Parts: sequence; C-alpha cells; structure tokens
Amino acid sequence: VDVGESVAKGWPASRVVDDLRTAGPSAALARCGLRRLAGPLAGRQLRAWLAVAAPTAGLHFTPEVFDTLKAEGIQVVTITLHVGIGTFLPVRTDDPEKHALHPERFEVSMDAATVLQSAVSERKRVISVGTTTTRTLEFLIRRNGGIQPGSGSTDLYILPGFEFRIVSGLLTNFHL
Repeated sequence: VDVGESVAKGWPASRVVDDLRTAGPSAALARCGLRRLAGPLAGRQLRAWLAVAAPTAGLHFTPEVFDTLKAEGIQVVTITLHVGIGTFLPVRTDDPEKHALHPERFEVSMDAATVLQSAVSERKRVISVGTTTTRTLEFLIRRNGGIQPGSGSTDLYILPGFEFRIVSGLLTNFHL
C-alpha cells in the first residue's frame, strides 16, 4: 500500500487525529483506505504515514532550547503549517523547473505577523526553521508586499538563483 499516495488524495489530517484519539490506529488507517500490515511489518505503516506529514526541522527544539534563545534576546515566532506529501515527493523530471509542488496550507496569527513585519521593516535577520516555513514566509512577502495575518496555501518552489526577501538564514535537517 502506498501510504503517501493515499494522503496525497486529500484525506484530511484532522480526521486522522480524531480517529487516532477515538477509535485507534486501525480506524484511522481504514478511513484512509489502508489496511494494517501483518507479520514483521506490523505497526510500521502508521509510523510511515505519520512521517509523511511531520515537519521535522524543529523537532529538536525543546522548551529549554526556546528558553535559551529567549534569554539571548532572540524572538521566537511560530506559524502554523499543514505539511503535506508535496514536501516529501521526489523531483521526477529531468528539469527541476518543470517539477510542480503540491500546495501546502499555512496560518499566520496577528501576533506572528506583527513581529515578522516589524523584523522586515527594521531589516532584522529572520532565521527560518525548515524549508516549508521558508517557502511560506517568502510566499507571503511576495503576495502581500509584507507579512499579514491570515491563512492560505503556497506552492512556491525555491530554485537556485532565488532572491530571498525575508529569510536570511535557514535551519533544516534536509540533506541531499
């Protein structure tokens, strides 16, 4: 069973979480059109599915790391990303410019937008954690000319030669 393809067909992640909480992994898998694997692969399918949609660049940021950053005077701003299969699908064209990314949804609160727009106006460094965060911030600055609160989706594709307008540094665990 191709877990990624089932997720890519648009099964809502919120329902997976609800099913996991109320009925357990088997119900969540069944609603996705998947079946639980047996034998030595039992239990691996759900982990694989969850890994498809897990933003991973910031997983190492513990509360202690955030406390240390704040103690050093570094502002931490969070935005909500609905990471989908598009982040993880390989480029399947010889010409990367012909590859299309699946759109991914985001939400930016008023507080986050205010801090980010202030950083832009004051020409402060913005260090993005993760490529999806980077794509979202760069999309917003292009769409609005600044960072505004709200939600939407982006399929912005960053290729060599891309001109960054807000992100001045990137922390990621993406490796070629």
